[in-house]
Amino acid sequence: MPIKLAAVILAGGKSARYKGNKLLSPHPSGQTLIEYVLAQYAPLCDFPPVVVTGCYHDEISARLTHKHCAVVYNPHWSQGMGKSIARGIYALQRGVVHGKPSHVIIGTGDAPAITTQSLAELVLQANKTPKQRIASEVSGRRMSPAIFPATDFGALAELSQDKGATALLHSGSRCIGVAHAQAQWDIDTPDDWLIMHR
Repeated sequence: MPIKLAAVILAGGKSARYKGNKLLSPHPSGQTLIEYVLAQYAPLCDFPPVVVTGCYHDEISARLTHKHCAVVYNPHWSQGMGKSIARGIYALQRGVVHGKPSHVIIGTGDAPAITTQSLAELVLQANKTPKQRIASEVSGRRMSPAIFPATDFGALAELSQDKGATALLHSGSRCIGVAHAQAQWDIDTPDDWLIMHR
């Protein structure tokens, strides 16, 4: 039976190095960065993506008003990525989307190079091995986007550190890495957009 996949997209940071709200900066696709990212996840999920906001909640939520997603505010966004993951999982557990996901894919809103096709490789592996965690892997390093089964929801909902779910992705045989070159790029400064024009 295919997995029932939800998505949690982290969009709560201050973007200090960008000196502004990078998630509303223009992507080469013609969309804003956050809109582009959501459009890549949506076709693979059985539920509307959950976007966890923080510092720029008002601006991002206003931009996504007419999008097929659920926006959840994390009042503890300044405490790091772990808190945002926990807030997104808590929202799933509390029924922010209708239905009960068997898995969740967690990613960041500042990943300009991911595509539906590249993410689909992670979903394919999750369907083959539904009890395992599935991580993006670049040069031997495991990272997000990553897929977790519902048995991990409790642990994810208790995260508090800035490193997010890194420890879970390095827990030996419980995690499978899938080559995902597109996951290695994120937008930290305006100069990072140059990678999209090479």
